[in-house]
Amino acid sequence: MRSWLGTKFLSMRGDHFLRRKNYEAALTCYQEIAVRQPDNAFVFYKTGYCLAALDRYQDAVAAYDRALQIRPDYYAAHANLSKALEKLGQTRAASEYMQRAFRNDPSRNDPKRAAVWHHRLGLIQSNQGDWASAAELLRTAAEEKPDATTYCNLAIALWHIDDKAGCLDAYAKATSLDPSDAEGHYGLGWALYNLGRYEDAVAPLQKAIQLDRTHADAHYHLGAALSYQGLHREGLEALRRAATLRPDHADTHYAVGVALAAKGDYDGAIAAYKEAIRLRPGFADAYYNIGVAHSELGQSEKEIEAYRAAIQFNEKDVKAWGNLALTYSGKQMHKEALEAYAQLRELQPENEMGYYGAASSLAFLDRYEEAVPNYKRAIEIDPTFIAAHEYLGYTYSLMGRFSEALACYESAMKLAPGSAQLHSELAEIYERMGDKAGTDRLRSQAEELKQNGTDPAIPNPKRSIFREAEVGV
Repeated sequence: MRSWLGTKFLSMRGDHFLRRKNYEAALTCYQEIAVRQPDNAFVFYKTGYCLAALDRYQDAVAAYDRALQIRPDYYAAHANLSKALEKLGQTRAASEYMQRAFRNDPSRNDPKRAAVWHHRLGLIQSNQGDWASAAELLRTAAEEKPDATTYCNLAIALWHIDDKAGCLDAYAKATSLDPSDAEGHYGLGWALYNLGRYEDAVAPLQKAIQLDRTHADAHYHLGAALSYQGLHREGLEALRRAATLRPDHADTHYAVGVALAAKGDYDGAIAAYKEAIRLRPGFADAYYNIGVAHSELGQSEKEIEAYRAAIQFNEKDVKAWGNLALTYSGKQMHKEALEAYAQLRELQPENEMGYYGAASSLAFLDRYEEAVPNYKRAIEIDPTFIAAHEYLGYTYSLMGRFSEALACYESAMKLAPGSAQLHSELAEIYERMGDKAGTDRLRSQAEELKQNGTDPAIPNPKRSIFREAEVGV
């Protein structure tokens, strides 16, 4: 900048560039003026503003600080210094400077003016995680100047302090004040969705999309809400629109995978989960769901590979350990299954399936003495676990401890008196005991019970451990 240019002219040029958002050119003008007029607080304020606009927040802080050294009551400098500090992550200092700005604003007693300050302070408290203070400030701002944006921010703060009814009311007021604002409708739908009111969430989410068809979050939560209602085709369409709008969002592709799996398209689900993993390497839940999909396709080797990958990225993934153990058991890989069940028991000491699975693996390995206490622990946790009673009894019979075996089957039959399987197994035990009459009677009863259809004892050994896949929110 040529030194002969007058200060007034430099100021006019700087303001011209500032209006055009040419912050570099404006900054050059203001910095030249600052050299000439080192006690001009207004110029340092504008210098800070340009620096902040260029994301040079640390330099902006220095410029605002200089403006305040010259003029300590400069409320605009306090306010913009607060914003720069917030960008630098210094939220506590940002809050202090915003409060100083409010105190130094000569028009702070005007309710509408005060509302602006209370709103801004509320947002700073939100960023600090002090949601109770944020809610109080935002509520004050909303009372001083009812505004849709203020009510939306108030709703978020109320949600975080577990005032769900207040949150819904705030979003409703936001949509009433500005029916054309998509955010209010989206927020209302989001809150209803997260309260499990999926049917109620649909209308506000659809309204948000009607107002803003590029609102990816609204499409996403609409898809999830529809899917939870069993409307998988409609839900999938909405989720795919969300994925188109934000192709780099891993959770959206994950949700598409869940929706495809719900429709029985497991190959498509696997492809969607893999895309989620490409975007977020180490996405343990996506690996787990790939394992579930391979299970449905009967691809046990790939199922095991996926569960092990899930565990690699989340060693405390109970779902993955449980399903890995079940898959090993299904492939008669009992040593590997035993190790997986041991991990499951460690993570969930009160999970009866961990003990039952371990006992079954030990029994298949002819380690009957070790199997017995594990079956007993499964029964202690869940006395109605038919299979645990059944196979404890069968294990006793293999050990030649027939009286104990009979007692176990008696307990199992009280739980499932119409089970052909239990009668048939007990007949085998009577046969080994040399009781021909008892054997014939039980086999006859088993044949009669087979006509009844589903055996109440059979589903127990096959019940899965947390196999369900859920949409992430």
